[in-house]
Amino acid sequence: MEKSIKEFYRYLAIDPRDRAWGVSVTGAGYQPAAPGFNAVPKRRHPPGHAYVWEAGRVLSEYALVVVGHGRGEFDSRGTGLVTLNAGDAILLVPGTWHRYRADKATGWGSYWVHFQGDVPDRLRAAGTLLPERPVVRGGADEESADTRDIATIIDQCGMSRTHFFRVFKEQTGRSPHQYRLQFTMRRAGQMLRDSRLSVKEVAKALGFESPFHFSKLFKHKTGLSPRDYRDHWQRNQGS
Repeated sequence: MEKSIKEFYRYLAIDPRDRAWGVSVTGAGYQPAAPGFNAVPKRRHPPGHAYVWEAGRVLSEYALVVVGHGRGEFDSRGTGLVTLNAGDAILLVPGTWHRYRADKATGWGSYWVHFQGDVPDRLRAAGTLLPERPVVRGGADEESADTRDIATIIDQCGMSRTHFFRVFKEQTGRSPHQYRLQFTMRRAGQMLRDSRLSVKEVAKALGFESPFHFSKLFKHKTGLSPRDYRDHWQRNQGS
């Protein structure tokens, strides 16, 4: 778990002027859970937002939840129980019963934002936001899995593969695979710096089946093995 970040959240009132943008953020936050705990929203959250795993909840607004590190599980009537890895996202539409929590073995850090407005309403009406397909995979291990997940995103966007890849590279300067790999390595570095997880646990939390493959890829991208990277950072963090 990231030691430097504690749980935080903020709920926002909608300014009538914000409606002109077509989307209004109504809340955002970060939810950590240390290994050994299945953290869910605390009871001090407003009614309708806090819940217990056994009951789940239904929101009256849209929600985006991103697993920053660690692992967890998500459940809804449309998906059933599915595993979440670092980089995975949940995109919920209003009225969807759901629940999610951290894996006790790894813990997690999850970021969330709630929003509403005409723009997401139109995307839902057009079939882009589907309550039965809320999970978007973002973790990477083998390129074959990467290709399958990208194909799912392309299908949800309603674009051809060629058009999607061209637009994505124009906006980011990288291919989808390169972009996701960069994101995964950045998360790996943060986890090695800010958590007590072993290299094997970091690899597993990021979706790698093989710690050896993770270590080899990390060294190729950073010039240091995961252990050397952690040791170097710990030696120099006070300087």
